[in-house]
Amino acid sequence: LQENEDFEKYLNEQKEYADWIKSMDDWLWFILLQSYGTLGNSKGGSIAHESAMKYNNLASLSKTQRKKIIEKLVKSNGLRYPNKKAQWINDSFELIAGLGGARAATSLAGTLSNKSEKLEFMKQFKGFGDKYARNAWMDLCDSDFANTIAVDSNLNKILDKLGLLVATYLVQEKKLVSIAKSAGITGWELDRLLYKFTNQFLEI
Repeated sequence: LQENEDFEKYLNEQKEYADWIKSMDDWLWFILLQSYGTLGNSKGGSIAHESAMKYNNLASLSKTQRKKIIEKLVKSNGLRYPNKKAQWINDSFELIAGLGGARAATSLAGTLSNKSEKLEFMKQFKGFGDKYARNAWMDLCDSDFANTIAVDSNLNKILDKLGLLVATYLVQEKKLVSIAKSAGITGWELDRLLYKFTNQFLEI
């Protein structure tokens, strides 16, 4: 019973956090930073909350100043692969600038009509493959990703226990979504729970 209460509380927190992100008119930039920050180390997500990393603040700097600030904050926030991440963030900034800025790019992202378009949109950013393209939209609790799984190292432990570690990404996702439906929850809910409560599920 206690676990069920913890699960429900955590899912509600994640939904509220998603609503908070979506309230920003430039949420795309925040999601990109959060994704880069958590790739390989969840603690690095703090970089998305740095005032100096806000798109408009970076846009007010010269290219040289911007690169220095990004490199400094990538390291101070403990991101893994700091040199690579700093370059990816800078490249993403340039890409978004080419789309008219963070607000325009966010508005464009909001017009995408289906899951496939949304995945392809995210994959244009450096470092975004199947997992992070999915996870970015799942962080927003996007309805097109209600039955989606973003397989990461935590979920790989679960997949190993299920004998699915060597299966293709789509087979893994299909199996986990099937398990979620059997439990009366969405794939999104199962994904969030498996990430947060990995050890509890491994003990089952």
